[in-house]
Amino acid sequence: VKDLKVSPYNVRPEVTEEEREEIRSSLAKSIKELGLQQIPVCTSNGEVYIGGRRLIAHDELGEEWMLVEIRDATPFEQMIASYTENFHRKEPNYLDEGRLFLQMCELGGISKRKLAKKLGVSEGYVRDRIRIWERLNRHGVTTLTFEQARLLALDIIPDDKREILIQRLETGEIDFSKLQRIISKSKAALQLIEQAPTEEIQKQLKAEFEDVLWTEDLSFDYLEYRWEFLVNGKRKLKKVMLPADAFKDENEATEFAKKCYGRCIGKKTETYWVLEVDPFVYKELTGNAD
Repeated sequence: VKDLKVSPYNVRPEVTEEEREEIRSSLAKSIKELGLQQIPVCTSNGEVYIGGRRLIAHDELGEEWMLVEIRDATPFEQMIASYTENFHRKEPNYLDEGRLFLQMCELGGISKRKLAKKLGVSEGYVRDRIRIWERLNRHGVTTLTFEQARLLALDIIPDDKREILIQRLETGEIDFSKLQRIISKSKAALQLIEQAPTEEIQKQLKAEFEDVLWTEDLSFDYLEYRWEFLVNGKRKLKKVMLPADAFKDENEATEFAKKCYGRCIGKKTETYWVLEVDPFVYKELTGNAD
């Protein structure tokens, strides 16, 4: 046992103290009572790549010897064998899988598609987890579900905004539904901005909406309004009706409409005035969105 060690290419090369205690109370106890049921596999230099926990259990029991199968393998082959052995036993952690899949691709010099075929999973399964690892591992995520992590790993999200969204989600400030709405709306907003005919207009729109992109404060209606104005020089006017006593006469109503970049259509009976106004200027002047 003292001549054996867990291979660095074992997909679970290290154990926490909690896992070690579980090995003591469960696996070591089983080996002591029933004997070794599955023989670990190691290289000829004593690196165990299948059965690392069985080696730890023997060490915990104070055993001097452990029966092993010696089967030399490349680092890539060791990782494939170890993954196949370990990850069918319990629900794998998507970050662990992403790290391992990336390492396997690099060690084996193979594509994600070929790795997926070797592991018997879909190419999307491999790609999703590698992307999540590459985008989220630096943020120290621990509580996100796979669906939350996959959404937050989208390439379109800037890394600083991603970190803020992760913090808001983990603290409960936003839930998954709100996260979906924020990301969906922001993606649509960026697509609209990219449709602006000149780079100058695109830069201006990005600068104007930088602070609200990737937040629930983004107003897509206002973005469309600004896009239309900057691209075509047009304002989308909206009809509003105001009480008859809002203005003393038509001149005053007309002056107010002009401030809103619109026009006064006139009075509808004696009850209210009808104006066409720029809705966003109108809201700014009155505080009323209707």
